[in-house]
Amino acid sequence: MTTAHWKWEGVSSNIAGHEAGTHGKKDLINNFCQAVPSNEGRCTQCHIGIGWKDKSFDFGNPKNIDCLACHDQTGTYKKGATTAGAPDPTWT
Repeated sequence: MTTAHWKWEGVSSNIAGHEAGTHGKKDLINNFCQAVPSNEGRCTQCHIGIGWKDKSFDFGNPKNIDCLACHDQTGTYKKGATTAGAPDPTWT
Protein backbone atom coordinates (compact mmCIF):
# COMPACT_ATOMS: atom_id res chain seq x y z
CA MET A 1 0.00 0.00 0.00
CA THR A 2 3.04 2.26 -0.01
CA THR A 3 3.95 1.67 -3.66
CA ALA A 4 3.43 4.06 -6.55
CA HIS A 5 1.34 1.28 -8.09
CA TRP A 6 -1.31 1.61 -5.37
CA LYS A 7 -0.96 5.30 -4.63
CA TRP A 8 -0.92 6.34 -8.32
CA GLU A 9 1.86 8.77 -7.59
CA GLY A 10 5.61 9.06 -7.57
CA VAL A 11 8.52 11.41 -7.94
CA SER A 12 8.15 13.14 -11.27
CA SER A 13 11.12 13.85 -13.48
CA ASN A 14 9.84 14.33 -17.03
CA ILE A 15 6.70 16.42 -16.60
CA ALA A 16 7.24 20.06 -17.58
CA GLY A 17 6.53 22.30 -14.64
CA HIS A 18 6.51 19.38 -12.22
CA GLU A 19 10.14 18.24 -12.38
CA ALA A 20 10.39 17.75 -8.62
CA GLY A 21 8.10 16.49 -5.93
CA THR A 22 5.54 13.76 -5.75
CA HIS A 23 2.71 13.90 -8.24
CA GLY A 24 0.19 11.54 -9.77
CA LYS A 25 -3.43 10.86 -10.68
CA LYS A 26 -4.73 12.95 -7.78
CA ASP A 27 -3.18 16.24 -8.91
CA LEU A 28 -2.30 15.91 -12.61
CA ILE A 29 -4.69 15.64 -15.54
CA ASN A 30 -4.16 13.13 -18.29
CA ASN A 31 -6.18 12.88 -21.47
CA PHE A 32 -8.07 9.77 -20.40
CA CYS A 33 -9.29 10.61 -16.88
CA GLN A 34 -10.47 14.18 -17.24
CA ALA A 35 -13.72 13.95 -15.25
CA VAL A 36 -12.83 11.49 -12.50
CA PRO A 37 -14.93 13.02 -9.68
CA SER A 38 -18.09 12.57 -11.72
CA ASN A 39 -17.27 9.02 -12.76
CA GLU A 40 -15.18 7.35 -10.04
CA GLY A 41 -17.48 4.34 -9.87
CA ARG A 42 -16.84 3.63 -13.55
CA CYS A 43 -13.07 4.31 -13.44
CA THR A 44 -12.56 1.46 -11.00
CA GLN A 45 -13.86 -0.94 -13.61
CA CYS A 46 -10.23 -1.04 -14.75
CA HIS A 47 -8.24 0.24 -11.77
CA ILE A 48 -7.39 -1.76 -8.65
CA GLY A 49 -9.66 -0.05 -6.12
CA ILE A 50 -12.72 -1.96 -4.90
CA GLY A 51 -15.56 0.27 -3.71
CA TRP A 52 -14.15 3.58 -4.99
CA LYS A 53 -17.43 5.30 -5.85
CA ASP A 54 -16.75 8.73 -4.33
CA LYS A 55 -14.45 10.78 -2.08
CA SER A 56 -15.18 8.56 0.93
CA PHE A 57 -12.96 5.78 -0.46
CA ASP A 58 -10.55 4.48 2.20
CA PHE A 59 -7.07 4.28 0.67
CA GLY A 60 -5.77 2.85 3.95
CA ASN A 61 -7.88 -0.32 3.86
CA PRO A 62 -6.01 -3.25 2.26
CA LYS A 63 -9.36 -4.97 1.57
CA ASN A 64 -9.96 -2.28 -1.07
CA ILE A 65 -7.14 -3.58 -3.29
CA ASP A 66 -8.09 -5.77 -6.24
CA CYS A 67 -4.87 -7.54 -7.17
CA LEU A 68 -6.67 -9.70 -9.74
CA ALA A 69 -7.37 -6.66 -11.90
CA CYS A 70 -3.77 -6.93 -13.10
CA HIS A 71 -2.54 -10.28 -11.83
CA ASP A 72 -5.27 -12.76 -12.81
CA GLN A 73 -3.65 -15.70 -14.56
CA THR A 74 -6.82 -17.41 -15.77
CA GLY A 75 -7.92 -14.84 -18.33
CA THR A 76 -11.47 -15.09 -17.01
CA TYR A 77 -11.49 -12.41 -14.31
CA LYS A 78 -13.59 -9.33 -14.95
CA LYS A 79 -14.96 -6.40 -13.00
CA GLY A 80 -18.59 -5.34 -13.05
CA ALA A 81 -19.52 -2.37 -15.23
CA THR A 82 -21.11 -0.29 -12.47
CA THR A 83 -19.91 -1.97 -9.27
CA ALA A 84 -17.32 0.65 -8.19
CA GLY A 85 -14.52 -1.81 -8.86
CA ALA A 86 -16.02 -4.99 -7.46
CA PRO A 87 -15.75 -8.20 -9.46
CA ASP A 88 -18.54 -8.85 -11.94
CA PRO A 89 -21.29 -10.72 -10.08
CA THR A 90 -21.32 -13.35 -12.83
CA TRP A 91 -17.57 -14.08 -12.51
CA THR A 92 -16.71 -17.37 -10.85
